[in-house]
Amino acid sequence: MPRKNKSGSDRSPSPLETGKLKPGYLVLHSGGRSRYTESTFWACVDAEGLELDRILRNLPLFPKTSGPHDLGTPPALSDNPAVTTGIPDLSTGTSQDRISWGPTRLAKLLQPLPPKPVCDRLFRAFMDYIHPLIPLMHIPSFESAYDEFWSWRLTRPAQDISQSILHRNPSFLPLLISVLSAGSITIHEPWSDRVGQKLHGLIPEALRVIGFPYYPSVYSLMAYILANSTMIREEDAFSSCSFVAVALRIAQSMGFHRDGTEFELDPISTEERRRVWWHLMHLDTMTSIAQGLPGIMSSSRCTTQVISEMQDEFIGKIKSTDLLDRDLWVDPKYVLAAGRYEASAQLRTILERLQEAPNITLADIVPLETQIEDLRRRLAHRLDSVGLSAHSASLQEILDQLSVRVGGQNSTDYRSPPPLTASKALQQWNQALLHLTTVKAYCILYQPFMSDKEIWANLRSRALPHFQYFLALFLEMTTNPSYRPFHWLYPGSYQPLQPCAVLLSDLSAHPHSSDKMLSMQLIDRVFSLLGPTGRLVSPGSYQSLPSLTGAKQVWTVLERLRAKVWHDLGYDHTLFWAENEKDDDASAPRGSMDFWLTGNLSEHSAEGNDTSASSYPAPVLQNDEAIAESAAHSAR
Repeated sequence: MPRKNKSGSDRSPSPLETGKLKPGYLVLHSGGRSRYTESTFWACVDAEGLELDRILRNLPLFPKTSGPHDLGTPPALSDNPAVTTGIPDLSTGTSQDRISWGPTRLAKLLQPLPPKPVCDRLFRAFMDYIHPLIPLMHIPSFESAYDEFWSWRLTRPAQDISQSILHRNPSFLPLLISVLSAGSITIHEPWSDRVGQKLHGLIPEALRVIGFPYYPSVYSLMAYILANSTMIREEDAFSSCSFVAVALRIAQSMGFHRDGTEFELDPISTEERRRVWWHLMHLDTMTSIAQGLPGIMSSSRCTTQVISEMQDEFIGKIKSTDLLDRDLWVDPKYVLAAGRYEASAQLRTILERLQEAPNITLADIVPLETQIEDLRRRLAHRLDSVGLSAHSASLQEILDQLSVRVGGQNSTDYRSPPPLTASKALQQWNQALLHLTTVKAYCILYQPFMSDKEIWANLRSRALPHFQYFLALFLEMTTNPSYRPFHWLYPGSYQPLQPCAVLLSDLSAHPHSSDKMLSMQLIDRVFSLLGPTGRLVSPGSYQSLPSLTGAKQVWTVLERLRAKVWHDLGYDHTLFWAENEKDDDASAPRGSMDFWLTGNLSEHSAEGNDTSASSYPAPVLQNDEAIAESAAHSAR
């Protein structure tokens, strides 16, 4: 509506009054590629003849240098112009013209793929156990491409790529391989590790052949993030997490830090970009904790809205949910994923506060404690909204359940719960994960103050229980057979280094405290899970992770500290905590966690060395039945 000037006459508002700065400049290309630049970029001057689209299209993100490469390093270029380098020329032609597949090169990527029934099982495992925790893709879109790919793969020769999804979206192939590789780590059977390693080895070449990271697309960035996210190892944080900085910069170059609605993108594209960005922000927080460094990105520098809680099938089809029953359109896994991102944002706030204020006082802690408590209430509301209990088990309840599972002193008084179906296991794992994240926030807040004896003396009584609770909940999550498909995250990616270090330090400083025995019991149980690679492993895992130098160094240091503390307290560090001192077993006395380690890992070793086993699995059971049967077998 026109405004009136002081004289009362109608006039149109001045551009000086209504004008606003553009959010930036986004160029979309075929095959899911895009390039973004801020309005401060030198070429954003609206000069006629200055072809900004062409500049952004042809400007590589990384220098084309020769040298060794892997998933995090750009590939080497050939000095021979007749040799295909895999770096596409995006200046002209269609997406297919820009990709140098070549029959031989394509065959090398397709030949190692397992048969379709195996890929179907790996894809289903990914959907059940990876996607809920790393939600990047719009599943119906990917499933449609998956079906189209196999329709072509089973009926046409590899050379006839013109009829394939790879013609329109070449980046589908590296994402497919990353999805299948990720799915393999959730299947704890002898064949899955071999198949997974073979698939993981294909990812660098699949990314290279479509020009990543020089000319990234949405799917190629997803493939890169997915392949590396499942390989995070907290003890080797610098080497295993360096990809986060690269991925964040690539995402920025594609405009993921600006919400898709600012550029009028379609709802599905907008949602996929939100999912990628928020997962990267979450990784930035988690890896900065592991590395002990400030976060790379500040949330104040992005406008990307949080991920939607809507079921994938309804995205772009429902414009308003105001009049709809929430249960009809909401997807619990996205509700809980948004909760995890909300929690990691709170962790980021705590880290920034601690890192920016070196002279923080006891009074400064109280507002942060209030923020964490507010977070706990918000997460509880999320759990309630999807029909999950917001009640977190007490420390004693968790300890009782751990005792039941390992045959403790009073185990005859309890009945072990029946195995969970896949859907129920996911719900309870997500529930525990949100509780664990809240406790982690307290641990992050309190740990720096241990160096100040005066402040710690005031904090200890309310701080220490959080570290003990974290270890107890960690043990429950990593030793429950029903949660085995999720053990790639805990203890696979993240391990309880900080709580162990804090409790060991506290035991050394307070050897006669009333909570000494509980801390010792929890620490012993954690150390009993150390596997042959020098890091914690879940009981019965088939995943043969590569030997990690950082992991061995970190846990060796902690073990030496434990040995010293146990010696000072008058205990033998070579014996694990014995809950079952009255056991009549004829074998040598052993702690319950020692029994887990010895029994399960020796059984795994015997099966894992059976090289005569088939490379691929038997026909698949329905998923809920499969996990229940697997858990029941583990319990026997």
